[in-house]
Amino acid sequence: MNPNYCVSLEMAKKLKEVGWKKNTEFLWKRHSLSGNFTDPREYEYKIMHLEGFSISKNDNIYPAPLAAEILEELQNYLITIETDIENYRVIFDGDSYEEFNDESLCDALAKMWIYLKNKVIKSDL
Repeated sequence: MNPNYCVSLEMAKKLKEVGWKKNTEFLWKRHSLSGNFTDPREYEYKIMHLEGFSISKNDNIYPAPLAAEILEELQNYLITIETDIENYRVIFDGDSYEEFNDESLCDALAKMWIYLKNKVIKSDL
């Protein structure tokens, strides 16, 4: 799985922290390089297709939603997606105007979801 099709690991951790509950087709999962999970230098996170895992109960698994999965969660909001050579821009023009930019469409959408669902302060994203 190409990691560019899902949110970054950093964004996946934020989504989990603020309460993403929807099952996703892919997850970021901790993978041991040597069989030693106690040493952080001995593991990495990989995107995996895992069915039946509970995101909320496992510290080593984070949601890795695709853009389509985030858009399903944003379907009740009027948003616009724009792009240029370097960035994606996701714009909400409702009761307020908010704009989030990122090199990754998934991360830009995730920032918007976090803001709209949780009213997180924009500078924290």
